[in-house]
Amino acid sequence: MKRLGIVVLLLAGFVVSASAQFGLMANKLEEMLKPALSGSFNYKGFVDVAYLAGLDSPDLLEITTTQGFKYSSWCFMGAGAGVNLAFPQSQNASVRSDVSVLLPLYADFRFNIGNPAKVGLFIDLKLGAVFLLSEGAYNTNLGYMGNDPSLYLKPSIGVKIPVNNAKQALNLSASYQLMTPRFSNGWLVNFNNLGATLAFEW
Repeated sequence: MKRLGIVVLLLAGFVVSASAQFGLMANKLEEMLKPALSGSFNYKGFVDVAYLAGLDSPDLLEITTTQGFKYSSWCFMGAGAGVNLAFPQSQNASVRSDVSVLLPLYADFRFNIGNPAKVGLFIDLKLGAVFLLSEGAYNTNLGYMGNDPSLYLKPSIGVKIPVNNAKQALNLSASYQLMTPRFSNGWLVNFNNLGATLAFEW
């Protein structure tokens, strides 16, 4: 009976603690949603051009655009899409390597470091899926890429250079990109790329 009482007390303490945590989270969520509901969120747009050299994978030329809202001077959240050109290089001369067109769709999270009106650093993370648009393309030593969506992950770190005013800027960053396409032989392959991204924000 004594053990049952201890268990009940522990459970009661856990419930009270969890309730307090949920209450705190609800208050924070309300604070975050207030700007959106009041219309005070600041719209922001980006256009990015990147060239990413393949690490045992195809080189990539990527053009994307991201639209979203600046929650604060240091935090941006949005969504985007683009065009990704992949240049596979086959080790086998008898295998034809085609330039392939892919469509990345992603959520974007950006964190600024420093005064937004001055030159500063930023960290950016794009996370989503990428789809092959070129039917029958991407013929490499591995076979044909399948039509299944692949993971798309692109973290970047760079420098923001304001132009005209604090709302417009040029961004130059070093980027890593991961895609995980599945090929006709059933293999799931990691495409790892490193390169540079140039962006304009407004």
